[in-house]
Amino acid sequence: MNKFLVLFFVVFLTSCKTVETQFPAGKSATVSENSEAREFYELTELEKKGKNLRTAEVLTYLLGDDDVEDPFTAVVIDNFSNCDIIVRIVEINGNEIYNLPISKGGKNYLKIRKGNYTLKAKMCSAQYYSQKQIVEPLILKLSEN
Repeated sequence: MNKFLVLFFVVFLTSCKTVETQFPAGKSATVSENSEAREFYELTELEKKGKNLRTAEVLTYLLGDDDVEDPFTAVVIDNFSNCDIIVRIVEINGNEIYNLPISKGGKNYLKIRKGNYTLKAKMCSAQYYSQKQIVEPLILKLSEN
C-alpha cells in the first residue's frame, strides 16, 4: 500500500504545473550574509517542530480529490543551487506571508491560501523575484547559471 501511495504522489507531482527559473549573476543583496544565514537556521529549527504535520497536510491535499472550493493549494520548491535559500512568499493585497527555508540541493513544501503572491529569494549572489497567481498545485525549480 505504501509503495502505491509513493508512486501516486510522484505521478501527481509530475502532472502539476512546473516552473523552472535560471538565475543570472546578480548584485550583492541588501541583507547581510550573516543575518540571512542566521534567519535560515532559525526558520529551519522552527520548521522541525511541525514538519510531520505539514508533510501530512500537503500529502493529504495532493493525494485527495481536487476540490475547486478548497481555499488552499500546495507549493513545492526545489533548490538546485549550492546555497541555502529562504523563499519569501507574500500575498499581494492580503495578509499572508510565508518564509520557506530550503537547503542547498533540497526541497521544501507548504500548503498556502490560493491567491496572488510575490515570490522572492536571494540565491547565492543572485536575486529571484516573481509574481504568480497560485490557484493550483505549483512546483517551482530554482537553479543558478
